[in-house]
Amino acid sequence: MKKILTLIIVVACANIAITCKETVTFEPDYFCVYEAPDTVVVEEPLNLDTMYVGGSDHLHYYHDSIVDSVTIFTDTFVMPTEGRKSSGYGWRWGRMHYGIDYAGCNKDTSLSVWDGVVRYADFGYNGGYGNLIIVRHFNGLETYYAHHWNLLVSEGDTVSAGDGLGIIGSTGRSTGPHLHFEVRFLGVPINPEEIVSDTLILKRNGFSYEVNQEG
Repeated sequence: MKKILTLIIVVACANIAITCKETVTFEPDYFCVYEAPDTVVVEEPLNLDTMYVGGSDHLHYYHDSIVDSVTIFTDTFVMPTEGRKSSGYGWRWGRMHYGIDYAGCNKDTSLSVWDGVVRYADFGYNGGYGNLIIVRHFNGLETYYAHHWNLLVSEGDTVSAGDGLGIIGSTGRSTGPHLHFEVRFLGVPINPEEIVSDTLILKRNGFSYEVNQEG
């Protein structure tokens, strides 16, 4: 009887633990887990720099809320390099490619596409990104600049659109010199080629965001 009672208590405790902490895990390439957040609807328009208070030492930033719809202002966009596009966003070689590759720009300087603050700048493999810079922008987006030979900025530096970030190269998982460029919102990648207007409306669709263009 004691053994049966003990088993019942263990099962009950396990059920309580499961209901108290549910997690939603993104696809493996996202490298982030959100813990059962309540849905937060952000009124538009809104400058999202208040959502980025505090640091994050992770490659991929994550937030403890889900935004259903938000307006992003992109009118000051500057191209990250003058190199030619060599690979786009989407499935490639059996896995997702979350950015755009620009070739023909070896040892050129990568440029910040909007104003912001350098959240991450580190030498090393960095999950295949090589020498990597991540800029957190005041419009709510983050951008990644990967495979540099050298970095020109440090974590915490404030940069303006068009400022130099690093010397483009071929570090990390790379088959030749190029700049890998990504755009992410709350850690979730979006296609950089969809940023072609002055204003974007991002609407959540499951674990991704659909882009509606305005302006």
